[in-house]
Amino acid sequence: MDDSISADVIRRRIDSALGKSALEHTLALVGHMSVTGTVGEQTFSRFLAGHLQALPAFTRSPDLVALEPVPGPPEGRECVAALVRGRGRRTVVLCGHYDVVGIADYGDLQPLAGKPFALASALIARLADTGEDPRALADLRSGDYLPGRGILDMKAGLGAGLAVLDAFAASEERVGNLLFLAVPDEENQSAGMRAAGPFLARLAETHGLDLALAINLDALQDDCSVGLGCVGKHLVTTYIIGHEAHACYPFNGLNAAYLAAAIVQEMEYEPDLAEGTPGDMSAPPVVLVQSDLREGYDVTTPARSWCAFNVITRRRSGREVLDHATKVVRRALARALALRRERQERAGAQGSVSFGEPPVVAYEEVDRRASATAGYAAAKAALAAQLRAQADLTMPERARRMTELAVEAARITGPCVVMGFSGLSYPAVPALRMQADAALEDAVREAVAFGAARTGVEVAVRDQLAVITDMSFPGAYHRQEDIEATHDNPLWPDILSWDIAGYPRLPIVNIGPSGRDYHRFVERAEIGYSFTALPEIVDAVARAALAR
Repeated sequence: MDDSISADVIRRRIDSALGKSALEHTLALVGHMSVTGTVGEQTFSRFLAGHLQALPAFTRSPDLVALEPVPGPPEGRECVAALVRGRGRRTVVLCGHYDVVGIADYGDLQPLAGKPFALASALIARLADTGEDPRALADLRSGDYLPGRGILDMKAGLGAGLAVLDAFAASEERVGNLLFLAVPDEENQSAGMRAAGPFLARLAETHGLDLALAINLDALQDDCSVGLGCVGKHLVTTYIIGHEAHACYPFNGLNAAYLAAAIVQEMEYEPDLAEGTPGDMSAPPVVLVQSDLREGYDVTTPARSWCAFNVITRRRSGREVLDHATKVVRRALARALALRRERQERAGAQGSVSFGEPPVVAYEEVDRRASATAGYAAAKAALAAQLRAQADLTMPERARRMTELAVEAARITGPCVVMGFSGLSYPAVPALRMQADAALEDAVREAVAFGAARTGVEVAVRDQLAVITDMSFPGAYHRQEDIEATHDNPLWPDILSWDIAGYPRLPIVNIGPSGRDYHRFVERAEIGYSFTALPEIVDAVARAALAR
C-alpha cells in the first residue's frame, strides 16, 4: 500500500476557486507555528500582516492592514486587522484566533507539525506500526483528512476567511465592506478577543463602518454546523478547610481531602448544573483541578483542599450558577458527614470528635470580612501585583492564593467551604434573533442553505453551539454579569478584567471547519467540508448580511 499523501492529489480534489484559495492560505498559516505563550505566537502577527500585504487587495493599500498590541504578559502579541472597502458603511467582520496548543505530543514528529502533507505520511507510518489510533489511521489513509497543529483549531477557519476576503476584493461591484480580524490567546484567557473591542471600535470610527455581523471561524469536531450562538462557561471553585488530625486518630479531625472527594463525587456529571432538555442538554460539570494544599508529606490528614469545576451555561447568570453549585456542595457535605458518623460508630472509635455540617460561604462574603481588618487592602494589592507578574501560574492557582489570603485575613477556621469563581468566565451567547433582528437570522439561514447546496453538503444550523469559543466576547453585551462572574471571582478586577463598555455592539455567528481530535497530535481537518463547503458558506453569509 502506498501511504504517501500527494499534495497534487489533494489539491485536485478541491474543485472550487474559493476552496483552493482557502487551502493555500491555510497551509501558509499552519506553516508558521504559533503556540500560545511562545515566541511563535508573538511573531505570528507580523508574519500574517506580511501575508496580507502581499495579497492583491493590499499591495496598493498596505495601510489597510493594521496591528493592535494586546496588553499584559507575554508582551509582543498583537491583533491583526485587514479591511477591504466597498460601497457603503455596512461591514461584516471575519474573525478568529491564530494561537494553537503545544506540539510536545507529536514526539519526534514535532518538526513536521506545521507541514501537513509530510506529517500525514509520517503519521500513517507511525499509526500503522503502533496501532495506537485506528480511526485516525483510517481517516488519513482515506485522503479525506489533512493533519497539522492548528489546521483544525482554527487555521482552516482563518484560511476560509482569507479566501472570502480575496474573492470579495476581486469583485468589480462590492456592496459593503469586509474586515478580517485575527487575534492571539484564545487557548488561554482570550486576551486577544477581549483587547479587540476598542480596536474594532476605533477602526469603525476611522473608516466610517457600521459593524453589522461578525462571523467567528472556529472549529467543530465531527460537526458541520453553523452556530447562531454558543454556550458559556464558568470555573467554579471550592476552597475546603478541614480539621487536621494524626492519621492514627482520623476521627479526631475532618479530612479536607475527604470532603473534596465527596464534593467531586456530587458535582461530577451533576445534571442539575446542566441546561437544556433531554436530547439537547449542555455538558454537565466536571472537575478540572483537585489537590490538597500541603507542601510536604507527613502522617497528618490534609487541612485544606482546592477544587475547580467546569460549568457550562446557556442562560443562567453567574449568580445562578453559584447558587446551584452551593446547593450541590451542601448536599455533598451532608452525605459526607453522615457517612463519617456511620463509619465512626462501626469503628467504635474512642475519643473521637463530632463535627456539624461545615458552613458554605461565598468568596464575596469572605473578602468583605477580610476588608474590615487592618492591612488587608495593601496585602491584597501586593499579592495581586505579584500574581499578575507570574505568567507561569494558572488562573485557578492565582485565584486560590487570593482566596487563601482573604481566608487568613478574615480569620476563618474550619471546617468550612469557600465558593467562588476562577479564571475568565465566558458568557453564553443567545441565538442570532436574540442578538439582533430576526430578519438577519433569516438571511443567514438562507445563505447557509444556498452555500451548502452549491457543494452538496448537509449543514445544520444550531441556536447554540455546545463549545466554548471567542465568539462569547463580541456577543457579551447581553451578559455583562457573566464576564464579571458577580463579585465572587478573587481575580476580578485586580488580575483579570475586561472593559465590556469599550466593545461595539456586534451580533455574531460561528461558521468554522470540521474535523477530528483537535488538541491532539492526530488533529486533522476534513477536506470535503473545510476546503469546499466552508468557504462557500462563509462567502454566502457575508454577502447576504452586507446586502440587507
